[in-house]
Amino acid sequence: MNKNRMTALGLALLLLTGCAENPDSDIVVHKDMEKLIDEAQQTDESKAEVADFAQFDHYTAELENEALHVTVHADADVDIPQTDKLSVFRVKQHTFTNADIEPFRQAFFGDAQLYDGILMSQETKSDLEPQIANARAQLDEVTALEPKTDGEARDRETMMQEHQRWLDALQERYENAPFEASLVPTDGKLQNVAEKLASGENQTYWKWLSDLESEEVVEMRTADNHASLFVSNNPDRGN
Repeated sequence: MNKNRMTALGLALLLLTGCAENPDSDIVVHKDMEKLIDEAQQTDESKAEVADFAQFDHYTAELENEALHVTVHADADVDIPQTDKLSVFRVKQHTFTNADIEPFRQAFFGDAQLYDGILMSQETKSDLEPQIANARAQLDEVTALEPKTDGEARDRETMMQEHQRWLDALQERYENAPFEASLVPTDGKLQNVAEKLASGENQTYWKWLSDLESEEVVEMRTADNHASLFVSNNPDRGN
């Protein structure tokens, strides 16, 4: 059996059965493939007849998920193994627990001290300074415009207001930002996103995770910031 071709078959079946929502785009495939898979999933004991798959010597599919910005192109030859039955299993994502995460931490980092990656990733005053300088320069550039008509004058006023709002927002973030990222040892435990957002800490980061509908996350990094482990429990975007 050609291992590459067998892998292609496995990929084809996984793509069709799916680990999450079905893709929005149509699947270009021989007309009876989905019916066979559906029949094989009716009970744990159901099986699909291998002979029925014999006609599928080539598989093509175009799957796209706009929310995740992922596109999959499948174009592969398919070999059917010499067996009477094929089992098809539907899988679902697993919600990680702290106990699940610890073996990964040990495997990747051993007993090395790790730090709260979320605190290490927060923006600092030095991160915001060039953004503020750029926003001021853009505001000055718009202010220096010399409108020749009333319409141009109104447009300039609107642009000035927009640039000023952005500059004010950057200034507020600057005032609340630390001088340098915090290096705080982590226990490697999952943190509840809703609770952290309600606490008022590091609002930009937790708001981003909340918008993504993540429920729990943990991120741990080495002191030199060269390696990290990130885990997210999210009902819609995979874990």
